[in-house]
Amino acid sequence: MFAAKFGYVIERAIIVAVCLWGNWAIYYWVAVLLFDASYADLKVYLPLLLLQIAASLLFLSRTDLEFSNARYRCSDIYEQPRMRRPGSSFITLATCLTLLAVLAVVAAHHFQLTESSLPYNLFWALLLPFSLACSYYRQTDAAGLPVPATAERYRWDNLDCLLLLGTSLALAVSACGSGFPTGDDAFYGHVMSSTLANPDFPVQGQDLLLNTNTPYTLHPAYRGVGYEVLIALISEAVSQRPTFLYFSIAPVLGAVMWCFAAYLFMRAMRSPYPGLAVAVFFLLLLFWGSDLRHAPSGLLVNNWWGKSLVLIVAAPLLFSAVAAYAQMQTLRTWLLLFLAVCTVAIWSSTALFVVPLAVAMACLVFLPFSKKNLSTMLTISLSLAPILLLILHGLLVLRSAPVGAGGTGSLDVLGEEFGGLPAKAAVLVILLILPFLARSIRDAKFQSNVLRICMIGVFTVMAPFFIETIAVVTGLNLLSFRLPAAYPGILLLGVMASIALTHLVSTESTRHTGWRRGLVPALVLMLYALLLATIDLEYAHTKGRKYARTASDFHWREAESARELIPGHAVVAAGAMDAFLPMLPDPPAFISVRHYLRYHRHALSASEYAERKYLQSLLEEKRPRDGDSLEITMNNIVAIADRLKVTTMVFYAEKPNSFAPPDPEKQEFVAALMRRLTRENYRCAETPWGVTIVCNR
Repeated sequence: MFAAKFGYVIERAIIVAVCLWGNWAIYYWVAVLLFDASYADLKVYLPLLLLQIAASLLFLSRTDLEFSNARYRCSDIYEQPRMRRPGSSFITLATCLTLLAVLAVVAAHHFQLTESSLPYNLFWALLLPFSLACSYYRQTDAAGLPVPATAERYRWDNLDCLLLLGTSLALAVSACGSGFPTGDDAFYGHVMSSTLANPDFPVQGQDLLLNTNTPYTLHPAYRGVGYEVLIALISEAVSQRPTFLYFSIAPVLGAVMWCFAAYLFMRAMRSPYPGLAVAVFFLLLLFWGSDLRHAPSGLLVNNWWGKSLVLIVAAPLLFSAVAAYAQMQTLRTWLLLFLAVCTVAIWSSTALFVVPLAVAMACLVFLPFSKKNLSTMLTISLSLAPILLLILHGLLVLRSAPVGAGGTGSLDVLGEEFGGLPAKAAVLVILLILPFLARSIRDAKFQSNVLRICMIGVFTVMAPFFIETIAVVTGLNLLSFRLPAAYPGILLLGVMASIALTHLVSTESTRHTGWRRGLVPALVLMLYALLLATIDLEYAHTKGRKYARTASDFHWREAESARELIPGHAVVAAGAMDAFLPMLPDPPAFISVRHYLRYHRHALSASEYAERKYLQSLLEEKRPRDGDSLEITMNNIVAIADRLKVTTMVFYAEKPNSFAPPDPEKQEFVAALMRRLTRENYRCAETPWGVTIVCNR
């Protein structure tokens, strides 16, 4: 009874959430992209949004709408033949081990017992057998022989609900204690919402928008992303700082949203092995976590912003919506799919790539290859209209916009994170050959399965190419660093591939007999082995990875030390720690952070942008530019700082270290700069490690 009620409540909660988010996306896009509305305009016309949401909910609730053919009535569980699970002792052992792992994670966070990755890795690794145990059902007939689970006979029970709730709790606990978010997108969103909600927020307003009453002036590449504006509106409504919503509420909501969406997907699929999809998903998160100590919850906090919501929610939500329309082709199910597309697309510009791929993979899984399904696929493709219009907007508006000086190119995307071009080419050749080899087995269903598996694999391997193509064609600067350029697409498509392949193996391959039945799972395992083998192990596990972790932890400590030397409400020109300082709590006004400038160049005059970039480059490179003498360079630094009203300068001290020998030219530059700043009434101090110099006036 509890399982039936729980499933019904979760399904309705997901429908309401999709309706709220999807209608916000439509309201935001129409107001901002079509009518160039300002933030004040968005607040004035909020009653229209409420009416729009009410109309959608009324329309969706006219029938007993659902994501699948299941009817969540209490009597259903008892009307069906009884299911039982094999290996009760294994379930008990897996449950105990998982509970111990959860306690280890909680203890590590609460008591700060260790900096090791052991508690995190232990929990996510032990979730694998637990998920498999709790998701495998076996039905027996009168003779005690196993009967294949079908869509009509498969049901969940209370233990599955407890698994979901436990996973949600563990994600929330792990997310809340993981530390500061990283990445300039997180800082961008936080500052954006804070500036909208509070015009006196101590950041140079012209970097984000001219002012809150003039037409919206976000960079066109990001105008389709509206979660920052929504957080600003909510922060005003509840009288809470946006920082609180970003750092405390959003990670927990993200974890719960994923759990609900995954639960909904697994109920809709009813395959004998839905837990396998969850397990593979968590393992991929573990492998691709941005920091082994915080993996996989690091993707919820360290990279929790819109891109993360796309990663953890898009796959199960869109798969479920496509499955609902494929099973019950009505206007209401199409509207639900359309709102699901809008819901995901409003979170991140990366959705321009993610959503079409997710919908395409769902069509591969749920719609057999036949002419009668062509019209269904075309109707499903109509739900992608918002994505297509956003891409068209990019082609028309952003065609002449620069991608960004720091944006990665195709060769960088083909770099070490996924094995390089030769490894990708080898995997693609294998995936293209397998369907032809499968033709030697005269079984149409088996050939269809192999073809679909290989197509999903091709999508997975080609993910970075698709991202780069959209970025170059539309002018969207989606790729800021090489690692985020590679892992969001690969990770998400790995998730979708695991779900899709699990469904294919668990439902259609059961119709094969003998050795052919085991060949499809073998192909799936081979695909994953090939994908994992192509990952650059030198980067992921060896000395370079350890150096990267050590350097990252050191930079955080160094940034915190430098932040303590900066007074409140300072205007800072940062040539050091500029990727870390803005992400600390209550950042001062950083006018020359290179990532910040890259995204907001459009809001500055040409002369102001040139001066800011020139000052930041001098402090970072620590050598004269354009053949200028050292004295002329010092004069330029002081003059530009006076015009920009800079009160603090931050730069590295050039001292010998284990990574590179000292540069005499840079050492001379730093010494001359400190002497000149001292004459200009700056007080310079070093951090305890002597790596960073902070000069305040």
